[in-house]
Amino acid sequence: MEKDNHFSFWWVLGGIAIMFVTSLLGGYLAGEMGIRDGYATAGVALVCFAIGGFVIGMNSAGSTILEAGIAAVATLALSFVVQGQSLPAKVVALLVGFGLPFLAALFGAWLGEKVQGD
Repeated sequence: MEKDNHFSFWWVLGGIAIMFVTSLLGGYLAGEMGIRDGYATAGVALVCFAIGGFVIGMNSAGSTILEAGIAAVATLALSFVVQGQSLPAKVVALLVGFGLPFLAALFGAWLGEKVQGD
């Protein structure tokens, strides 16, 4: 039986909420554990985006994982706005800063789809 491939804007919104909350909690826990290394905190952030993607992939009725990727990029943009930061001026920094969480969310959603089964 073929899964529904329709895009769900509601899962994007839900994904933004999930990823925003997991990122806040992950950052808080990393701080409490004394993690200050930039690579380690980036790793924590990527895990948070993958968890958000996993939740979307596992629970979304459809088989689209793009919702998780869009939610990740929107969460990052929202984070910049909330913190009053501007986007990185260097293109490479922008691509890495948005690309890696995007890919982590897609990977998490893909795993969630696999857990969901056919």
